[in-house]
Amino acid sequence: MVRWFSTFSESDYFLERRSGMKKIQLTVEVPDDLDSIDHLELYVNQLGQKIKREILSSLLSQIIDRHKQSELDSSACPDCKKKRSLSVGSRPRMLKTIFGQIDFTLPRRKCSHCRRTFSIIPQPLKLLKLSPNSNVTPELRKVAILCGTSWPFRQAAEVLRNLASVELSPAHIQWLCSKQAVAAKAQFKEKHDSAYWPALIETMETLVEPLVEEAKRETSEKTSHSKEQAWSAKPVYIGIDGTFINAQPGKRFFEAKVGIVFTDQRIRVSKGRNLLLNKQYVGSCQSVSEFGKRLFCCATEMGVKKETELIVLADGARWISQLAKTQYPQARLILDWWHLKKRVGETVDWLIHHGLGRKDATNWGRQLRDWLWRGKAVAALQSCRSLGQQLGLSPPADKSQTKLGQTSLQSFYLYLRNNLDSIVDYQTYRRKGYFISSVWVEKTIDLLICRRLKLRGQNWSRQGAENIVTFRQLILNDHWKSYWQQQKAS
Repeated sequence: MVRWFSTFSESDYFLERRSGMKKIQLTVEVPDDLDSIDHLELYVNQLGQKIKREILSSLLSQIIDRHKQSELDSSACPDCKKKRSLSVGSRPRMLKTIFGQIDFTLPRRKCSHCRRTFSIIPQPLKLLKLSPNSNVTPELRKVAILCGTSWPFRQAAEVLRNLASVELSPAHIQWLCSKQAVAAKAQFKEKHDSAYWPALIETMETLVEPLVEEAKRETSEKTSHSKEQAWSAKPVYIGIDGTFINAQPGKRFFEAKVGIVFTDQRIRVSKGRNLLLNKQYVGSCQSVSEFGKRLFCCATEMGVKKETELIVLADGARWISQLAKTQYPQARLILDWWHLKKRVGETVDWLIHHGLGRKDATNWGRQLRDWLWRGKAVAALQSCRSLGQQLGLSPPADKSQTKLGQTSLQSFYLYLRNNLDSIVDYQTYRRKGYFISSVWVEKTIDLLICRRLKLRGQNWSRQGAENIVTFRQLILNDHWKSYWQQQKAS
């Protein structure tokens, strides 16, 4: 057995005496059977955690003993507020920390008036935010929530056990995430409510009147030309999309809505791969209005103002276009080219399986993609109508009348008709360097939702999914550290 101990220099000793700190001498016994670096590393890690626990436990005990008498003299009953009480010993207390579990005791008193028994927490421990009802320290709570947000709860518990020697059950980690999310969402809601409506009203008031005057003064052709000139500057982009999450057994799935606000500031990290430098993510499993409120506030924090040039990228969903027109009337709504091209391909396959020759269907799809690529949406719409008449299909009045499925010609006709205003000259936009695809939004769905909430065998309640999205949004936006610093200050 080898003995190792730490020593302090004379200067360290006098420095400690001047600062009022106590000198600590550490003696470590190294076993002789450590035959590899793996065993030595594991031994040192376990020893280090043990030392940290003992130091923390000793400091807590010293604080309690130092202020014990003064707290006893001034302590009042939590119920009747009377100060007359009798000592009834002490209560053992267990506390889980990032170093593991520690044990200490708190003095117990019994009120002489109402006969209630209560524990006394010295004022220094109250300043340390030691809760009388929780056995988890704030730092461990933060780490546990980070793990539970990043991995499934069972895996998060295993990570804490292996890396920090902390025993927390998966259910306990889930409970910590849920409890902290309630406070976080309440804080964010208050912040968003106070900023949303004044900003939205200001935006609408400043935009409506100029738009009306412009419509009276210019023809539609001149208006279109002036808009094309206005978009010559690099705008701010807002991408919006949604994905469905499996609900708990017996309940229907629900939609998680995501958004990303970004600029064209990017760097190339590899061939065909770029990284956005200025971006913010937004996610919600609640209503469209609640999501829209968060998205609007996020865009405002990114510097988006009423005069900011905006481009909204979407996949054609009705709720997205309605949200964009309501909150961003000054924005240019662009139907994502990838989704549009995909829908053309699906329609071509449907035509082949429903009687139209492969060559004719392929040529029709090629011509349609060419028209759409150059922004000739009306010509594409007329082509769909003509082909439908040749096949004996009448164009439906609304989506409910489409009986042949999402990939049918009728469905594609409705898709074009409903998104006619958001089909642009993609060729020109691409040549000028604009984004015409919602690839960044698809990546947002992956980062914010899929990597945690859409794993195999998982199902969620709407509230549980919302809790995870809340914290993943903080992490991805680099607000995690500032959020917890704010919690410590409050």
